[in-house]
Amino acid sequence: MSLKTILMIEDNATDVLLLRRAMGRAGMHDVLHSAEDATVAGHWLAARVNADEPMPDLILLDLNLPGIDGLEILKRLRSIADLSSVPMVMYSSSTRAEDMALAKRLSASYYFVKPTRPEDFDNLVEVLGELVKWPDHGGWTARDDVFEVEAGRES
Repeated sequence: MSLKTILMIEDNATDVLLLRRAMGRAGMHDVLHSAEDATVAGHWLAARVNADEPMPDLILLDLNLPGIDGLEILKRLRSIADLSSVPMVMYSSSTRAEDMALAKRLSASYYFVKPTRPEDFDNLVEVLGELVKWPDHGGWTARDDVFEVEAGRES
């Protein structure tokens, strides 16, 4: 299955641009929609519902956002029936075990440590592509062995 729509909730415009370029290199053009915070993301999702358009195939959430943080957004999105089976990936510069454990408890599908080099965004694109192919992507059972990717290396 190819990706059709990814919603990236990220306040760093450079990270959005680097991911968009990496997706373009992978042939995934016009699939990334970005929102800089929870309010913008909520409006985007509501517009899709009002237009009877499908929910995104994947949601990528930055942990540290202005206002409501990514973990709280994850918790709220997981409570929405139409989004319960959508893979949700936490995307952060944080390597704190507490953040990763909480993301796991809140049913994040994956935790990706932000790349430090632009070329490492290609690995993120590969991970996102794999996530939507998993038959059980709503939790950790499908790929519990692959929890964190940092700077292009799986651990």
